[in-house]
Amino acid sequence: MKLFEGFEKLITEHGSVAALKERIDLVKEQHVILERKCTELESALAEAHGALEAALEENRLWKAEMAQLDGSVLSDVEVKILIALSGVRSDHEGLPVSQLSRALTTGEQATLFYLTDLEKAGLVGASYSSIDETVWSLAQDGRRYLVERGLAW
Repeated sequence: MKLFEGFEKLITEHGSVAALKERIDLVKEQHVILERKCTELESALAEAHGALEAALEENRLWKAEMAQLDGSVLSDVEVKILIALSGVRSDHEGLPVSQLSRALTTGEQATLFYLTDLEKAGLVGASYSSIDETVWSLAQDGRRYLVERGLAW
């Protein structure tokens, strides 16, 4: 019986080596698949990171813009100026300070003060002239401010 025990032991050991080799091959295949997935995920992560960085930069720029508006809160007079300038027909360049002052029933110096702040914030623009009175008009950001708040369309 010892003879058969040796054969049985040899077959068992040989079978174990074959099974072990199959398992190693399977693990190698799974490793290759996982490496590919890891590379794909790293690529997707890098792309998402780039998009996030771009969105953060856009957010920083927007915040800086809004900071110029003192937290994007304008005084009642500033909003009235924007509304008055939004009503100017497109065939006109804008309104002079004297006309805006009369429409708002404020003094010219006060109106000019507010217009200067609005110009710094990019909400209005001015056409300066050495001959005629400076004419003020609504800038694109000023129109956006009004539209976003339902004050113009």
